Amino acid sequence: MMIPNPDGGERPLGIPTIRDRVAQQAARLVVEPIFEADFEPNAYGYRPKRGALARRVSHRKMLHLIKMWLKAPVEETDAEGRKTLTGGSGSKAGTPQGGVLSPLLANIYIHRLLKAWKKFDLEAKLRARIIDGSRRSWVSA
Repeated sequence: MMIPNPDGGERPLGIPTIRDRVAQQAARLVVEPIFEADFEPNAYGYRPKRGALARRVSHRKMLHLIKMWLKAPVEETDAEGRKTLTGGSGSKAGTPQGGVLSPLLANIYIHRLLKAWKKFDLEAKLRARIIDGSRRSWVSA
């Protein structure tokens, strides 16, 4: 199944198996508190009670699990009905949509962007700011 992007494109929706959903929920319960304390207060997306992974999580097996979910292939059906796999071990960017862990992984990525934005004073240099609009962060010029 494909999800439309705001730019007109599409991205695949990965629906994890029940076993993966349970494992992702368990991983989320362990990993989320590690990052939650450091997230920027203006990053609200999918955070509880609100409208760079290997540097913080040192447990080798937990990192292995998360990396496997990030590299999980997504099955797609083309216009002729043929099934193909995308993503997988060759994937270099993005977090799979549809998993229990997806919102946390997305917040970890955006956290790194927000830290760099502040560190390099990009608001002043680019005369732009990051704002939160309907639970999504957008760059406003």
